[in-house]
Amino acid sequence: MERLSLTTESLQENQSQTSRTSIIVVDSQVLFRAGIRRLLALQEGLDVLGDTGNADEALSQIENLSPRIVMLDASLTLQKGMYLAEVIHRRYPAVSVILLTQEADEQQIFLAMKAGVAAPLSKSAPIEEMVTVIRRVSQGDLPMVEDLLHRPSIAALVQQDFQSPGTGEGASR
Repeated sequence: MERLSLTTESLQENQSQTSRTSIIVVDSQVLFRAGIRRLLALQEGLDVLGDTGNADEALSQIENLSPRIVMLDASLTLQKGMYLAEVIHRRYPAVSVILLTQEADEQQIFLAMKAGVAAPLSKSAPIEEMVTVIRRVSQGDLPMVEDLLHRPSIAALVQQDFQSPGTGEGASR
């Protein structure tokens, strides 16, 4: 038994030394996906395992490729009220979602938070910012929480949702 645990410890230690972050990009724009793929391929420790433009294929890729992070186009999910982000969060709790936005408003950030999104990221962000967000999320950070602290209007939405009868966490108490 001791030999087995030493082997397991060695494997875990080896994995942490060569830690790579696996990513799937889900975006409706083929050119955007290709650009992100190429830019991230140049970054040390980041591996784009796949990309797609539709929700069903995204879930299939997550199931088959087991990424650490899914970069998800907000416009792909907004039609269903962040449905895909919620499904990913519920079915694959070890997978973190970074929501790619054109311009995130308070309502979109609030819905993303409720759906379990780890971080919003503007599609116009420089690659350095994108890589920083990916690395932070892969380490378990939740940049979404920091974003909320700087937006009092979102805090008000959270409070309102919490206090509304029949919705939010306040309804279960």
